[in-house]
Amino acid sequence: MGIVGVKRRYGDTGIDISIRYSTVSHWKPGIKGGRDEYLTAILTFSAKIHILLYIPYFYSGVNGRAEVGMFKAKAAAVAVAAAMFWPAAVQAQNSGGTIAIGTPTNPEIADWTLRWSDEFNGTALDRGKWAADTGYYLNSDPGTWGWGNEELQAYRDDTTNVYLKNGYLNLTAFKRRQNWPTIDPRRYAEYASGKVITRGKFSWKYGRIDFCASLPAGQGLWPALWMLPQSNVYGVWALSGEIDVMEAKGRLTNKSSGAIHFGGAWPDNTYLSNEYTFPSGKTISDFNVYTLIWEETEIRWYVNGNRFFTAKNNQWRSNAPNAQGNAYAPFDQEFYIIMNLAVGGHFDGYLTPPDNALPATMRVDYVRVYNSSKTSTTSSYDNDHAPILSSQSINANSAISAKNAIDLRVQNSARLDIYNVNGKLKKTQRFKSGMYHVPLDDLPKGMYVAKIAFDGERKTLRIPIWK
Repeated sequence: MGIVGVKRRYGDTGIDISIRYSTVSHWKPGIKGGRDEYLTAILTFSAKIHILLYIPYFYSGVNGRAEVGMFKAKAAAVAVAAAMFWPAAVQAQNSGGTIAIGTPTNPEIADWTLRWSDEFNGTALDRGKWAADTGYYLNSDPGTWGWGNEELQAYRDDTTNVYLKNGYLNLTAFKRRQNWPTIDPRRYAEYASGKVITRGKFSWKYGRIDFCASLPAGQGLWPALWMLPQSNVYGVWALSGEIDVMEAKGRLTNKSSGAIHFGGAWPDNTYLSNEYTFPSGKTISDFNVYTLIWEETEIRWYVNGNRFFTAKNNQWRSNAPNAQGNAYAPFDQEFYIIMNLAVGGHFDGYLTPPDNALPATMRVDYVRVYNSSKTSTTSSYDNDHAPILSSQSINANSAISAKNAIDLRVQNSARLDIYNVNGKLKKTQRFKSGMYHVPLDDLPKGMYVAKIAFDGERKTLRIPIWK
């Protein structure tokens, strides 16, 4: 067996691509000295993820030599294609790129039209734009205490928790014990805080939101700007989705994060997320601009104009019956805006703030929502920085095949997207649990990239196809 090796390094991640050439001699009636000739491409990512691509054999007999020569050339092209197409797949989700942002006094941004905003320049919360969300339970069920996250604060519509001062919205948390005897007389919320929402007043779909805020530092504090669907078209959480523009852990003053939640109804939900690390000298307590750009095929997160996370529509889904066949659900509906300062909860391991960290305040300078005034051209596979598949099963046999097909073994569910080298989506298909043989006869000859996103995974496998 001969081995032809190609090795490339991307950052601190090694990719090994080995092409193995094998022959199997055999006897067939009427053919003397026949043999099967085939190659396998073995790709190793980060020294621990191994993908075997089997290139089906070509029979080499009386007139087989020309086919074998062409076959070896294709195998070499496969190795080159893998080195070209996979670099982004083994990088972290920090995808780079910058955008312009407005200033505290000027919301104008090139290529964006301001649609809705609040600069918080008044003396009281604008009740035409916002409502205070109050309480400690999601509903009358005692098990929903702490807003479903085992948080320790009750939200109040009170000027000590929600108020405007010096051009900022202030959401303040402090120690205050309260209970709800009609739901559970034994349980108390140990803190009081503020939460405001635009539900029933303003919701939006596709565009951009900028949120300028100073976040409180301190263990057990959980400030957030996030969004929920105005109408649960696909069902209860997380069938209809959740978008987290910004969340932070008060004890980690150099980090914030963004996320989306989707999939099935709890507890069959899943999520994608990533962290942003502030440069030296900057912290969450400074006034920073948190941006989310939401398009039909992807969502991008930025801090101070620097992109740190991208999620694409082939990475999310809704398991709702009325979402099947919809490549953009659940993030194809209007969402409303939420801002709050939580205390405790599971987000940072149930930590609580020391008494000297309270009261704590999240100060919001502005919230601005924009419509794009130009057509985006960023949604293509070559900007996808999702990591490689890890735990799900795939049989990649025939992924590079004279039979023009991909064979899949799916444990739960999966989605297949095939792009041409220009990043244009040419074929898409969804699968439930089982074995599948996906013919590619409908694709013209050329080089393609197959992206396979598996249920419950935040990761994507990409396979180059030579046809």
